[in-house]
Amino acid sequence: MEGRNAELLHPRVREAAERLGYKRLLPIQEAAIPVVLSGRHVLISAPTGSGKTEAALFPSCQCSSRRWIRGGTLEG
Repeated sequence: MEGRNAELLHPRVREAAERLGYKRLLPIQEAAIPVVLSGRHVLISAPTGSGKTEAALFPSCQCSSRRWIRGGTLEG
């Protein structure tokens, strides 16, 4: 996945996004991902179809991935 903030995402999140067909981050995603990852409350506002859902979802998946252990299973 391309984009200046793509490297902020966990490799597993980037790989999953790429498998789903995402090739690069859109402008709203570039702007929102670092803020969401900072842990602050965020309101993402942009036109329909601009990538808002992914702007919130990609970092959220990363936060969830912290619970993954080797072998792809969740910790207890």
